[in-house]
Amino acid sequence: MKPFEIYSWQPPGWPEPHPCVIVSSPARAANKPDVEVVLCSTQKARRAAHPGEIILDTADGLDWQTICKCDLIYSVPKDKIKNRRGEVSAARRSQLVRTIIAAHAWVKFFPAKPERFRRTGVAPVSDLGNDRPPAQVSNPCGCAPKGESNFQRETGATPVLRR
Repeated sequence: MKPFEIYSWQPPGWPEPHPCVIVSSPARAANKPDVEVVLCSTQKARRAAHPGEIILDTADGLDWQTICKCDLIYSVPKDKIKNRRGEVSAARRSQLVRTIIAAHAWVKFFPAKPERFRRTGVAPVSDLGNDRPPAQVSNPCGCAPKGESNFQRETGATPVLRR
């Protein structure tokens, strides 16, 4: 099981299985007993997608245009997911991810200056909505900066190098 693969899952109490898209990380999908999915309709799409939805179709391995609801992520045991139907096309994967992010209003957690995020891998504090100084956000483990040991940082001592 891999991210973006489409399977069938019958939610408890529902009359029939529905297409579902695996949205878990590759590590979770490969190693954990539960995965995260978004559900799609079993009916042909007879309308345009609303906010929080996208339309998948035969290019993704489905029988017809189908509305995929990205505003609710389910945690499902892998053994309840059956019948691989296809895989979200490469062209639509980013649309799926963007729709999930928008449907959950996670956009506000992304940095205002993406170049800083790409360079450091850490979002600025102001964009995370907390009051901690940037050093704590960029160093969440509390490790000493490069070239400095935790002992040096805590005691202020200078190491003696022995040869």
